[in-house]
Amino acid sequence: MSAPKWADYVWHSDNPFGYDAAYAVAVALDKAVPILKKRGKRLEDFTYDDDEIGRVIFELLNETKFTGVSVGKYIYFYRTSDISLLPWQRF
Repeated sequence: MSAPKWADYVWHSDNPFGYDAAYAVAVALDKAVPILKKRGKRLEDFTYDDDEIGRVIFELLNETKFTGVSVGKYIYFYRTSDISLLPWQRF
């Protein structure tokens, strides 16, 4: 009998935070589509020089709330400055 294909992968306690981060970004991007459409823009138009699209995504990420896999509790973000968001977990 041979080892499973995933046998070389090691579980790390930080892994669930990666899933939560990816989910939060996906939710924010999904919510951005109709907002940008009303403004005549698309996600595909994003550049790092485009403050408007970046601001929309940032604001939506700031509003994202969900039950995360990292702690199994309600997760939301709060703004600490104009350029950063910190995950906050309500226990």
